Amino acid sequence: YFFYLKPKLELSEKLLSAEKTLLAHQSILTQNRLAYAELTKLNPASASFQSDSSNLVATLQSTQKSGLEQILEKNTIPEVDAIKTDIFQKLLQDTEAIYREQEELVKQALTAEKYKDAVSVLKSEKGVSLLTKQTNLILEYQFLIQRIKNYEL
Repeated sequence: YFFYLKPKLELSEKLLSAEKTLLAHQSILTQNRLAYAELTKLNPASASFQSDSSNLVATLQSTQKSGLEQILEKNTIPEVDAIKTDIFQKLLQDTEAIYREQEELVKQALTAEKYKDAVSVLKSEKGVSLLTKQTNLILEYQFLIQRIKNYEL
């Protein structure tokens, strides 16, 4: 009986570990995406514009930094049938590329003289493409998380 349960318990622990890692990456990426999108929607005539824009830029920079740190720290998952490590590694590469590209766009936006010019940078073709890639990546994380949750022991 013990020999039957031990492999299932080990597999369960591996699945849980993989799920936690995927959730950590997905969470930061989602927070980052929300801050980026909200930054493009601010009303410069609003009384809270200064504080809102400062908070969103800080959140964006913080999530970029945290996301890149997570890629260095949480860059492995246990090998399980539900998700292969090469798929996870590709996901991390794509996530890092998004943070790096976005970092450049945000730097360009922050050097703009006016909010309107900064928004033009963020809403540029490159910015929209980046948001689309980021959304697709968040969905890939979600798909893998769901795959783990639905995995039969």
